[in-house]
Amino acid sequence: MTTLSRSLAAVAALALAGWGLAAAPAAAAPLVTSPAGDFATLNGITSACTGTTASPDTAVLTSNISATTSTLAIASGCVITVDLAGFDLSVRSVNVQSSAYLTVDNTGSTGILTADASSSNNTPGIRVQSGSFLTLKANGTIATGGTNAAGIGGGGGSGAGVIEIVGDDTQATGGPANGTNIYSGGAGIGGSGSGGGILYINVSGDRTIARGGGAAAGIGTGGQVSTGGTIIIAGDATDARSNGHNGAGIGGGGQASVSSIQIVGDDTIAYGSGGAAGIGSGYLRASTFIEISGDGTEAHGGLDGGAGIGSGSVGSATDNSSATILLEGVGTVASAGGGLGAAIGGGSYASGGTIIFQSGSTTTAEASTSNRMAAAIGGGWGGPGPTGEGEGAYVVIYIGATVTATGGATVVGHGHIASSPSDPSAVGHFGSLVVDGTLRIPNASDELRIPDSNSGGPELIVGTTGLIAGAIGTPTAGAEIRAVASGSRGQITNGGVIALSASLVTGGSPAIDGVLANHYRLTFDSAGSVSGDPADITLFASTVSAGERTWPADPAPPAGQVFEGWFLQGTSQEVTETTSLPSLVGGSPAGDSVDVALEAHYGSPPPSSGGGSGGSGGTGSTGGTGGTGGWTPVVGEVTATPTPTPTPTPSATPEPTAQPSTPASTPEPTETPVPEETSNDVPVWPWVVGGIAAVLLLILLAFLLLRRRS
Repeated sequence: MTTLSRSLAAVAALALAGWGLAAAPAAAAPLVTSPAGDFATLNGITSACTGTTASPDTAVLTSNISATTSTLAIASGCVITVDLAGFDLSVRSVNVQSSAYLTVDNTGSTGILTADASSSNNTPGIRVQSGSFLTLKANGTIATGGTNAAGIGGGGGSGAGVIEIVGDDTQATGGPANGTNIYSGGAGIGGSGSGGGILYINVSGDRTIARGGGAAAGIGTGGQVSTGGTIIIAGDATDARSNGHNGAGIGGGGQASVSSIQIVGDDTIAYGSGGAAGIGSGYLRASTFIEISGDGTEAHGGLDGGAGIGSGSVGSATDNSSATILLEGVGTVASAGGGLGAAIGGGSYASGGTIIFQSGSTTTAEASTSNRMAAAIGGGWGGPGPTGEGEGAYVVIYIGATVTATGGATVVGHGHIASSPSDPSAVGHFGSLVVDGTLRIPNASDELRIPDSNSGGPELIVGTTGLIAGAIGTPTAGAEIRAVASGSRGQITNGGVIALSASLVTGGSPAIDGVLANHYRLTFDSAGSVSGDPADITLFASTVSAGERTWPADPAPPAGQVFEGWFLQGTSQEVTETTSLPSLVGGSPAGDSVDVALEAHYGSPPPSSGGGSGGSGGTGSTGGTGGTGGWTPVVGEVTATPTPTPTPTPSATPEPTAQPSTPASTPEPTETPVPEETSNDVPVWPWVVGGIAAVLLLILLAFLLLRRRS
């Protein structure tokens, strides 16, 4: 068992313990194993089952069984495994009665279970009554519910017990509404409406497909459910959608929500319908807890105001509940199906809640660009707030997280308030935004609207590791940051980097009430340069290079001088594109830019060395060589300084060296004269060689004499 499996098992055990139930035990070695070659035999085994957790029963198929108008009953309190053993089992439905434990396994390589109750009313394909347990280990199960019934779960308004999908390629389809109650219908996996909730659903198999009907979720509850449950998606490539109206892809049906949703597997796809979220609550419900740690999740809200990830449309200004959303995966994409719900946060009239982007996550939030009523991240259109206006969200982007937000009335915050849907200044309470990671707002047609909704401080805080920028490659271009109205101008405290151009940050109409801390304007005085003064630089970072600004080219110096650099005006402190401006001049205390006046310094070029022409060389043994000419450096050229050639010193002609008295004596060496053009010195080396040869000859003669005497 992997660490993930152990973690999920622990979650399941805790959840079930909280409901006063014990988790389905791992089956011990079966004491009763019964073969079944036809439906009557199989149903006789399961309906009269007496297996217990200590001594479970097992029914093993011995041939294909087709009973498409019959229901396979699992007796109340029975613990049994049905082993397909490589054969097909086709029935109208399976009924796991109260307190029963059914495991569907397949020890063969072929064979599937099909339960098709689509022609029935209030009958699920596989009914899992409250208090009962179902574990699907077999691959390829197909379950279809009838009208107002789940594919796997509850039917006729009833809830579902504990459902675990372990096998791969499960397909579950809920039935449609019954025509008399708009909140009826069945989940693909889960409850049925009206009133059909869930207890616990864990999908750990891969490629599960679930479709909800009526007001039910793809995976989750039916409609009008007052109690929640837990959903865990641990398998990969789960595809859950509500094919009816007002149900979430994963979560609550219409007028329903669940307690918690955890997406652990990769490549999950979820579509909500109507006013429901893609992942989250159904229509008229907002409160839920959502954690997404798997990679590649896609969530799309319903067209009538559901959020992509978060809450459904709550439909009135009286519901102050909200979602809590933790995003940890890579490649999460959330979109609002219509213009009234946020991509991440609240549906229409719903607050944004709490939205946390964890370290290492990458997320894209896409709100509508044609009907800009809600935020991309935050609250939906309309909704409750401290003074009756719309409420945004508490948003934190942790260090190492990257978030891209596009579309909507504002990329972060809250949408338009319902009383003034056409007034561009009528955007509700901002909430708060802390950026310690990266927030990209790349579209020039978008806005980040910051009203003054925090009288005691800034609405947006950029931490020391934080970055707000446009797209990769064009960080200075993107959305405009602006206030909502001249009387409601929000503020930013910037300890990190806002790479957007100055006109996009402080030039909005109306403009925000300033950027505190890292906010500087550099002016340049070229001090008489013929090329003139460079343009001012306004930046929102600690250094020019970090702020994605271009450092000016060196000015052309006055005649006869060279440029030495830019210096803080009136000082000898040089300033470059990597100089820490907070260390140099501090930060902005009130939101206006801190002016940094720089001036060009010039100096004289390095002096020339040498000079004059070289002297003439002498002649004969005492003549010297000529001197070298002068060296003049070229400005801007790096040249090695030449070493002058030394003039040799004339030396007296040496006296002839005395001849050695004997060949064995080595002559004393004479002083080596300084080389000259002409030299009359007698070479020494012939005498040295001759002396050595004489010594060797004497040694040879002595050796021969001694040998002869012996």
